[in-house]
Amino acid sequence: MKIPNTFYRVSVKALITNENNEILLIQEDNGKWDLPGGGLDFGDDFHSAIKREIKEELGVNVKSISKDPTYIWTEKKPDFYLLFLGYKTELSSFEFHRSPECVDSKFCKKSELSKINLHINIKKLPEMFNVEDF
Repeated sequence: MKIPNTFYRVSVKALITNENNEILLIQEDNGKWDLPGGGLDFGDDFHSAIKREIKEELGVNVKSISKDPTYIWTEKKPDFYLLFLGYKTELSSFEFHRSPECVDSKFCKKSELSKINLHINIKKLPEMFNVEDF
């Protein structure tokens, strides 16, 4: 079956900042840095998916999630598009218990984002991220 060129896979990302206006990134086992989050499963709502992904990747609970996304962006893959919805998210704790799919985590300043190995999914983050949005 050929996927129509209008097909979008939806993914939700958590935009988590600390008191130093740095944004949280997680390192995947392929060495690339990404925002916490993941694809929506059938029947998921955005907030439930973020809570599930945060628990899976970082082993902590979510304290709050913004009602609406702060950032929305797309990426084109060879056979489909990805639609990303980035929500301001607060965690109950920064004491992470990372899963095997999340080998490291760190908070980064905006100026550092263009200097690290970002996953293609968030290659637009350096131009989007604005500390005034938080």
